[in-house]
Amino acid sequence: MNYQGSSQQYSVIRKTDVMIQMRDGVQLATDLYMPAAGGEAAVGKFPTVLVRTPYNKVAESAVHDAKFLARRGYVC
Repeated sequence: MNYQGSSQQYSVIRKTDVMIQMRDGVQLATDLYMPAAGGEAAVGKFPTVLVRTPYNKVAESAVHDAKFLARRGYVC
């Protein structure tokens, strides 16, 4: 059987610059990429992949990876 890869089950909703407070009180701007269906965030619990970078969080490769994961049922 040929490997077909993971399937895209969702579309993607992105929330930008959500401020998340760290233990030391610093606020970090966070973009959330979430599975969606029908233009709304998909209902249910989803595994989460956390990615932090001191560089550009909207770099093409970072956005591509986050959307890839969200389409397959992960919050990134």
